[in-house]
Amino acid sequence: GDVYKRQFEGISGPNGGAAVTVIGSDDVSIHDNEFRICNNSVLVGWSSNVSVSNNRLYNVTSKGIEFHNWETQPPTPSVMRNITVCGNVMEGWPLDPGEVIPWACGIELWSYSDNISFSDVLVSNNTLTGLYFPDGDKAISIKSAEACVISGNNISAIRGPNAIALEYCNGVSVVDNEIRDVAMSYSARDGRYVGGRGIVAHCTENLTVSGNTIVDTESWGIQVQGYEIEDANGTVVDILFAGNITVFGNEIGHGGYHGFGFGTGFSGISIEWIRDSVVHNNTLWDMNWFGIFLRYNAPSLVIENNTIEDCSFYGIGSAGLGEPALGPDAATIRFNTVSSVTNRTEHYGPLVLPGSGIGLLYSTAALSHNTVEHAGCGLSVTIGSAVDIGHGTFTHCAIGASVDSEVQSCIHDSTFTYNNIGINISGSGTAAVTRNTIASNHVGILIKDEGNASVHENIIEGNKYYGLASYSTKVINASYNWWGHTTGPYHPTLNPNGRGDNVTGDVIIIPYITISPPPVADAGPDINTLMCSRFELNGTRSYD
Repeated sequence: GDVYKRQFEGISGPNGGAAVTVIGSDDVSIHDNEFRICNNSVLVGWSSNVSVSNNRLYNVTSKGIEFHNWETQPPTPSVMRNITVCGNVMEGWPLDPGEVIPWACGIELWSYSDNISFSDVLVSNNTLTGLYFPDGDKAISIKSAEACVISGNNISAIRGPNAIALEYCNGVSVVDNEIRDVAMSYSARDGRYVGGRGIVAHCTENLTVSGNTIVDTESWGIQVQGYEIEDANGTVVDILFAGNITVFGNEIGHGGYHGFGFGTGFSGISIEWIRDSVVHNNTLWDMNWFGIFLRYNAPSLVIENNTIEDCSFYGIGSAGLGEPALGPDAATIRFNTVSSVTNRTEHYGPLVLPGSGIGLLYSTAALSHNTVEHAGCGLSVTIGSAVDIGHGTFTHCAIGASVDSEVQSCIHDSTFTYNNIGINISGSGTAAVTRNTIASNHVGILIKDEGNASVHENIIEGNKYYGLASYSTKVINASYNWWGHTTGPYHPTLNPNGRGDNVTGDVIIIPYITISPPPVADAGPDINTLMCSRFELNGTRSYD
């Protein structure tokens, strides 16, 4: 039952055989051995109660430690149980300048079936460093497992793979791993650069990804996704959503240094085709594209309490999030802090998009208590979205919030200060702008094209050029607002004696509030009552 304190070198078994092969034997321990330049080091099949621990592996030319549940099994298909892979060290190094020995996989649990083939698995405290995977394979790869823990592993200086990859698993915890310096490599099989990801989970249910440190990955830091089902013509006919995913307490940072220009790449955290899940309390910094990317997710997705700093595209970005109409099951994005999103222009089809703290495309979401500062656009909502935006803070941005084509939004109880434009409404976007503080911007609210808005019960004051500038084809109702002075806003024809913020365009500004209300942040949930009942108006209240 034990293989220990042995040395293996230059072994290449028949048909990909390994230095140590265990087939159909239970209760085996393989520990404290040394493997050098072997084809495979350890191969285990159809066996349970197996421990592989404290081995050292150098320059394995195929797979380091492999557990395999083949499609044809004697006597009948079974589940391999109680597998432990702990404390192993895998290292690679150049043989000659510019030459490295490729690995196919570091630690692998593989099944030809999508059904559960492994159970009660612990992969812990292994070190994998200096490994090269020419076809984008993985440092740690697990398919079709349940009740699995991957913890405390140290993976660094990897070229080509996903550092940790899961597929068709259920009940997995990926916790407290450290992943550094993971780059793409060119895959002759795929004809392109692949890999460069930290943690990838594909079609995996009941997953927790927590407490990991992921720095210097060239593609995604963490990617969790379901699956699109296509017909023979490549048309998507159904979506298999993965569910009950929790991603929390991870640190992901610093991308884009390898020279391919993608960086921690496409995003720090990518969530695609997911339901009933939460992403919270993660710290992301120096993202070359997205901090958190959301795509085609089902309702009941919560993104909260994340801190994102220094991105060059979106801090939080989504496409196809939630249901077509805002409802109780819409996605929730709340209590996130996003800062220093570069105002770099990216081209995406016909769109020209500045760097945005939060960007929503074809999305339904409820946003509350988010803070965005120093971004090209604090919040960008465009094309077919329905969004509720409340209790947010948007400051020191080129645009605080932008509502564009075919968007329905409610912007309320939020603060927009020190932006070039506080709120921008354009295209065919519509917005109800209510109970906000819009102050100390160059322009408080800008409405153009066919944009339409109702603007009521806001504090609009101290904006340098205009409190409200409308160039829309629609008449904008902006009554019942405080404009910074008891005489109301200045409009050359509607209120030429007003000494408050300037207003231009075809607007309704009378009646207006004539006594300064408290700021939104101080007024609490009763701001509607405070502003429109307790304070004096210069007319009667009716704007339905």
